[in-house]
Amino acid sequence: MLWVVIAEILTSIIAGLVIFGGIGYMAHAQQVPFESVITASLFGLGFVVFPQAIAMFPYALRVVLGTFFFFCIFITGITGLFSIVEIAVGNFEIECGWSRRKAVTVITAVIFVLSLFYTGGNGTYIIDALDVMVSGFNVVLSGLLEIIVFMYCASHIMEHPVWFSHSGKRAFRYYALKYGALVVLCCVLVSFLIAEFSGAMGLTHIIR
Repeated sequence: MLWVVIAEILTSIIAGLVIFGGIGYMAHAQQVPFESVITASLFGLGFVVFPQAIAMFPYALRVVLGTFFFFCIFITGITGLFSIVEIAVGNFEIECGWSRRKAVTVITAVIFVLSLFYTGGNGTYIIDALDVMVSGFNVVLSGLLEIIVFMYCASHIMEHPVWFSHSGKRAFRYYALKYGALVVLCCVLVSFLIAEFSGAMGLTHIIR
């Protein structure tokens, strides 16, 4: 499990070097400031900045890279949809006693109807408005709630053998998660809230 975490961290570092290196080259080639190349949302980064970077390659190379890039985007979307549907389907199967066919059909239909809101001309504006909330607030709040519920309220989880060393004492990871991660996530949440409400209230704030 530790090697999985290490591999994920190294992959994120390599991806960051590639992404910001590519954006830096774009800024240098266009003779514009670095911050003017980056858009405000992950949607703009994936569907605007990356295609522009690929378009700067020679024709044969950009055809191959462009095809491979959008194929990866497609696979990412499909696998992400599978995980979203599976989580909801599992809950309805257990809590409501639905059959798997019924749960999958209903959940997929609801997701399809909700996705129609993003197909109009205002779809990018909705994504930009919700991007900060989805990739920022929800992740931090979910982490905080999980720590509070599992590390403070669920005694059977707190007494699980995984939190103890071979000597029978509490392992460092127990205190790091229960106290260290809690403090860090609280600081991140406060910084998010300060950044969110420090400027003028606009349409994106109202939507969020």
